[in-house]
Amino acid sequence: MTPARLQELVNADPALVRRGRLVSGAVRIDVGDEQWFLDISRGRVESARYGPLVMPATRLRFAASAAEWTAFWEARPRPGHHDLMALLRRRTLRVEGDVHLFMSHLRYFKDLLEKPRPAVRSAA
Repeated sequence: MTPARLQELVNADPALVRRGRLVSGAVRIDVGDEQWFLDISRGRVESARYGPLVMPATRLRFAASAAEWTAFWEARPRPGHHDLMALLRRRTLRVEGDVHLFMSHLRYFKDLLEKPRPAVRSAA
């Protein structure tokens, strides 16, 4: 997964963009030692790039190990890896910055960060 791919996935989902229409600002996602910076404007990811950047200003930061993100992004994540709140409860995810923004738009951020998961086909 790359920041650019996450940008494509989010912007291709009109329901998600609509859900985030009140969300704007810079968000940093730490995937282990990698830093991803997303510039979000009214729910759309306007730019996505790797860090580190010189003195970046971000409203919100999500940080977890690469192994935790990999487990979270599995098609069918195991219990404890299936939801952002589960990662927080297990203390493997840190959310820093404007926590009010995170909590008031929780569904948007959950869906945004779940976008890298492969689609699961039902056995019909």
